[in-house]
Amino acid sequence: MTTKEILNSHSISTLKKEISKTNIKGYSTMKKNEIINLMLKNKERFSHIKMNVKPKPTQRPTQRPKQRPTKKAVDKLVLKYIREIKKLPPQKNYKKFKIFIKNMKKKYMIL
Repeated sequence: MTTKEILNSHSISTLKKEISKTNIKGYSTMKKNEIINLMLKNKERFSHIKMNVKPKPTQRPTQRPKQRPTKKAVDKLVLKYIREIKKLPPQKNYKKFKIFIKNMKKKYMIL
């Protein structure tokens, strides 16, 4: 691998930091290609620079979006709750059922 490729693998800010360590003047307004050419003229000062290997981005585990329960699942839940309510005395049935329906609307955004 040529030294030009090695220098190209680094960002311009990194190259400017390396030049500043060697007391070379006039690099601050130069573009990346000009800086690389300047560094190639003074190879012996920059022989310690190695290829900049960028780390591979790590894949995040994908999160499944929260799914709303199917109508069939909600219907099963409602039927189960209705069976439970029927076992209670009549006055408590109505209040419990009202609270249940209210919670279902909030939780599952239905009805």
